[in-house]
Amino acid sequence: VVEEPATEEAPAEEVEVPEGFKVALLLPGSANDQSWNQLAYDGVMAAKDNLGIEVAYSENVDQTVTVDAIRDYAEQGYDVIIGHSGSYEEAMVTLGPEYPDTHMVIIAGSKGGGENVTAVDTAPWQVGFSEGYIAGLTTENDYVAFITAGEGMQVMNNFVGSWKDGVAAANPDATACVVYVTDVVMWQQLAKQQPHSLRTVLMSSCTN
Repeated sequence: VVEEPATEEAPAEEVEVPEGFKVALLLPGSANDQSWNQLAYDGVMAAKDNLGIEVAYSENVDQTVTVDAIRDYAEQGYDVIIGHSGSYEEAMVTLGPEYPDTHMVIIAGSKGGGENVTAVDTAPWQVGFSEGYIAGLTTENDYVAFITAGEGMQVMNNFVGSWKDGVAAANPDATACVVYVTDVVMWQQLAKQQPHSLRTVLMSSCTN
């Protein structure tokens, strides 16, 4: 038996950040939702601790205040503004040329625009199909539901379509229901539902 020599891990490359570098984060929901929004919040806070950058964030930023929120941070000289939802893409693409010294990043975006507006995303069809397949395999009554926001967004259309494909591949007899949450109040209402009543709420709100 020939033993392969142990490989040494390359040391982590140090990142140099200019002094006074400022990052702002826009969240569509609460920073402590233990889900999508908290993921971003924890990420920028880790960057603050590890890199020494200045960080600010705004919660529950909906479409009525998005433009004002972006302008406010840009006017304050933030180097990077992160919109943690594809719903911020249109506003960032529009405002990007007005603030060329501010880099705007859309998480779950689809196109970006110009030199200072970047869209970042995973491959939503891969994630969606996998989640749908698991749902189709594990359902006990051939009924599965997917609760999400971002109705009509390209990235969400890809995700939902692939999720339905995954459900069908695992369980052709299953009914796949999609519930689009339109505001924070609806998220809160769904979170308060007990398991026995949640199914009724989903059935009244879902689209196939």
